[in-house]
Amino acid sequence: MNSSLRLFAGLVLASAPIWAKSVPVSQRVVRDGSASLVGWAGSDKDLLVTGSSQPSTAWLEFDKAPDSTATSVHLDIFVRTASQSGTLAVYALTQPIQTLENGTQIGEISLSAQPAGQVTISAGTSEKLVSIAVSGKLPYGVALASNDGLVARISAKESGVGAHLGYTLQIADGLTGPVGPQGPAGSLGATGSTGAQGPKGDSGARGAAGVQGQQGIQGIQGPTGPQGPTANIAVLQSTVDSLRTSNAALLGDNSKLQVLAGISATGLSIAAGQSHSLFLKSDGSLWSTGFNGQGQLGDGTNTSRSTPVQIATSVKAVTAGLFHNLFIKTDGSLWANGYNSYGQLGDGTTANKTTPIQVATSVKAIAANRGTSLFLKNDGSLWASGDNSDGQFGDGTTISKSTPVRIATSVKAISAGNSHSLFLKTDGSLWATGSNDYGQLGDGTTTTKTAPIQIATSVKAISAGSYHSLFIKTDGSLWAAGNNDYGKLGDGTTTPKSIPFKVATSVKAISAGNDYNMFLKTDGSLWTMGYNAGGQLGDGTTIDRSTPVQVATSVKTMAAATFHSLFIKTDGTFWTVGFNSNGQLGDGTTNTTSTPIGIDIP
Repeated sequence: MNSSLRLFAGLVLASAPIWAKSVPVSQRVVRDGSASLVGWAGSDKDLLVTGSSQPSTAWLEFDKAPDSTATSVHLDIFVRTASQSGTLAVYALTQPIQTLENGTQIGEISLSAQPAGQVTISAGTSEKLVSIAVSGKLPYGVALASNDGLVARISAKESGVGAHLGYTLQIADGLTGPVGPQGPAGSLGATGSTGAQGPKGDSGARGAAGVQGQQGIQGIQGPTGPQGPTANIAVLQSTVDSLRTSNAALLGDNSKLQVLAGISATGLSIAAGQSHSLFLKSDGSLWSTGFNGQGQLGDGTNTSRSTPVQIATSVKAVTAGLFHNLFIKTDGSLWANGYNSYGQLGDGTTANKTTPIQVATSVKAIAANRGTSLFLKNDGSLWASGDNSDGQFGDGTTISKSTPVRIATSVKAISAGNSHSLFLKTDGSLWATGSNDYGQLGDGTTTTKTAPIQIATSVKAISAGSYHSLFIKTDGSLWAAGNNDYGKLGDGTTTPKSIPFKVATSVKAISAGNDYNMFLKTDGSLWTMGYNAGGQLGDGTTIDRSTPVQVATSVKTMAAATFHSLFIKTDGTFWTVGFNSNGQLGDGTTNTTSTPIGIDIP
């Protein structure tokens, strides 16, 4: 790898370094000489960077200069390749990226002499993880470089303050159009008529039988329709909405799909990770499908699946983090599997587990998210393991733990966000702890807390999203606080809220996703709101919603993830919708859909 990376910049409104918030991120366009690249900033986003046979680069920028109070950045980079091997290296940016005016000009990014980390992946490997921490004096950002046509899924978390990340998305020259429609079937030939009755015999004998009519010839099968034309991506619009539209076009077919015939599964519970799904049947069997790069499917492999596989029996409750799972068996034992770099599996190690391991007993409730696990014992004590860098344990520290630690008592319900936690005490009081950058703790501030604070009373249900919180009061009213990107709080705006406000009434269940939310009313109707690029809202579109939209009826439970959603109807059938690149919808395909489909589990 060279110690510098040369970019060609075509920047529309630019007069300051691009880490400055004043530059509209949707108007940054850079080129590497072989394909169009688009930069887009956001906070802790998951994104796809598609390489090719030409050099592919990606960068993450920070809003704060190196002399800011920020001290470290943690990156999780998931790299995959289909047909070739390759190496992806990560470098620290030692200078800001200078924006240029009036046309395409050459700008240069100076990198550190040595990469902060790198990962080599073999051909045919579905996905491989590299975790990198850039500490000390915070650089202006980091750059990823590869000449090997890799695809990287990147998430970033800044341990100081004020970080934003940007990325480059490489667009291919064109996509193959869909197969043309099936030609019509040939019509069936007519059946020959019955022969006429023979004449009567002279002596009264029976006349001979008439001749049988000839059988009609079966019609010929109509020809297959012609191959669809090759798509051509020519121009990217300079708005975030059009960027999302372009991304959605790359994700797969968003057309409506027919509901599977013969749905036989009867559901008890469901859980959704970033790119995998869990289905708990009424017979206690636990099934999983989707991405399996960290062993999150729990089947002893790292092989992704597009149809559910059974991984456990005698299960009564299940929850999923981004890349790990927790479930409780009928005897009260707690089991875990999957990604474990923060110690979130609670077994005293940071090694991933491809098959479930037992970590505790006498457990009655569980919660998981990015790198943190929470569980509630029968005596009402709350325990936590994994990432605690933002004080999400509520134990007064920011020290992560790979073995569970007790953090509260008299608790009856729990929920884990990306970097904050909610728990409900037996007296109905709601408490929150951890990151508070967007006011997700609901205390009227944006100050992070390492010890729990009380934020509401008379609460009966809670759910923590990526950087926002939902709760239901005993009167059935739904309340929300925190980050409001894409209108996920449902108030018709995208303005963050640090004080909880009422969103809806007659609500009985909630599920907070990454940038969208689901809630269930007392009449069984399912409502969604927020980000919808993968069709995860289930309303038949990929349009974001800043006010709730009804998407189903007769629903008894649901689960929101990052780009896909699950729900169970009152008849016990499982339904899925949204992004499906890794088979997480469980329908045997990798086709994305914006209309819910029924899932048939043996």
